[in-house]
Amino acid sequence: MLNRQMGRTSRTVGAWLLPLILIATVLQNYFDIEAILNGATLNLTAYEGPIIFKILKDIIYLTLLFSVAWLALQTKRWPTSTTAVAFGLVLLISFTISLALNDFIIAAIGLRWATPLVIFLVVRDFSARINPKPATLWLLLGMLLCLFAQIYQLFHMPPIYGEILGGWPARTPGFFLAPNSTAFFACSCCACISVFANEKYRTRLFAACVALLICLLAQSGTGIVTATVLLIWIAKGRFSTPSLVAATIIGALVFFNLDTITMREDFVAVSGGNRVEVFIDTLAVALTSIGNFGIYTNAGTLQENAFAIDFAADSLWASWFGNFGILAPLQLAIFALFLLTDMRIVNWRVAFPCVLVFLLFSMTTIIFEAFPMNLLLGIGIWSSQKIPRPTLNKVLRLAPHVRPVH
Repeated sequence: MLNRQMGRTSRTVGAWLLPLILIATVLQNYFDIEAILNGATLNLTAYEGPIIFKILKDIIYLTLLFSVAWLALQTKRWPTSTTAVAFGLVLLISFTISLALNDFIIAAIGLRWATPLVIFLVVRDFSARINPKPATLWLLLGMLLCLFAQIYQLFHMPPIYGEILGGWPARTPGFFLAPNSTAFFACSCCACISVFANEKYRTRLFAACVALLICLLAQSGTGIVTATVLLIWIAKGRFSTPSLVAATIIGALVFFNLDTITMREDFVAVSGGNRVEVFIDTLAVALTSIGNFGIYTNAGTLQENAFAIDFAADSLWASWFGNFGILAPLQLAIFALFLLTDMRIVNWRVAFPCVLVFLLFSMTTIIFEAFPMNLLLGIGIWSSQKIPRPTLNKVLRLAPHVRPVH
């Protein structure tokens, strides 16, 4: 009786997650996009819709954490490790110090910034039980909806990001407000589809082509480079050194020609140069402080009492070092230990697309604040475990106290 109940759990766990993520993504950005289509000016610091739609992602975070805890109770299997607990303790130290030196809002913003990373540390078993077929279909649906929204915007959206080709609106954002987020979403979905549909070459190739189209319409430099490398990698069909070299060379060529491809003057010099300056400025402050947890975030910079910095930390690494301060190297070391020990069960060849998207977008985006990509990539990586999915589910169902050994 217990085994039959656990079998049902194995098949149904996580079935709600991807459709809910897609609905929340569309709803939280719909009213801003509608306002722009109706002639409103672009304002990245305001929100036009009901506040409940803005906090849908927080509801998803909490629901996901509750689901992980519930699954752990059912399987009697601890969802993470002592290394992750150590990371969490240092995180709480940063939160407590910020609470004392700043205020509750800034400290809470820091905790919210770190929540997707905390989720990543505990979704090992949850991710392994997600049914790959419906997951692939939901991700493809999200990508196609985004592409159709961009095509519609080509004909109906005011040129809030400028014009190209004699009057066409530049940088159509789909159902996001920032075009870079649109490209990040497309590449993240493509990477996860590459994991879930690992044996379906045509599905993976189709997803890569759609991702590249979305990135080109969004005119995101990071997105175009990432989607190009993904397309080459997937088109090759299997991991090999020549494919890796070819993807690297072509990706570099695309990067150095982004000014022409995106039709944005001095794009590489201005965008890349600014981010390097921001990172250097962040390090200068971070390596001598410990009380800025929550300040080096998109939400934190909008608070009146967060004027300790006069720039936006627009990369994951600037945000990491800024928020953790002198504890940042320690947190990196703990996380590296987590990768080397707890993540030995991950098949990194399968997970490579997710890792690639994470690394490239981490240079231009605060990934922990970029919903839903901050969840999708982690789930994709954990879904790349070495044990075949049916076998893994059987292990977790019938012998939950046993950890796979490789």
